[in-house]
Amino acid sequence: MVRRVGLTLVVAIAIVGGLIALRTPAVTGALQASPVAASPVATGDGSRTNPAQMGQSVRLSGMTVTLLAAEVVPPGTYLVDPDPGMAYLALDVRIDNANPDPISYGPDHFDAKDIDQGYEFTNTAGSMFADLRLNSGELAVGDFVRGMVVIDIKADSRRLLVRFTTEPYGEGLEGFWLVTLS
Repeated sequence: MVRRVGLTLVVAIAIVGGLIALRTPAVTGALQASPVAASPVATGDGSRTNPAQMGQSVRLSGMTVTLLAAEVVPPGTYLVDPDPGMAYLALDVRIDNANPDPISYGPDHFDAKDIDQGYEFTNTAGSMFADLRLNSGELAVGDFVRGMVVIDIKADSRRLLVRFTTEPYGEGLEGFWLVTLS
């Protein structure tokens, strides 16, 4: 529950999966806005060598995945801060299913790689956004899902290649986005 009192934000604390999360306008503003239609498909092919840009969609065999926004969560936002030298990257994502069959989805379908330093980040802190997080499940034909995915990254990472895969634990189709942090 979030209640505004003058200019002060009173925030309810949720304990989910052992992690304590706070909802803040800086991170949840994009999700509180009116629903967003899937953006045009990227002019690039969304491949590792020609990644899509933030806000663009990538089509993968009947599904469309859109990285709507990405931002580093400011330190002190949560009662549980990232480890020293690390930061939380919050991804606002949308997945649309135009397949003839249901598809699986979840935060474990996303990861990131620091392009400049070569670090790979697969540890998602999925419970950090409580009710805003992207859950895991099956997406029915014609449906879409939207939520936040949180990935632990190095605090000094500036250029990241964010990846979505249809099969997080095996061979699957992949889509990529370039995320540049300031």
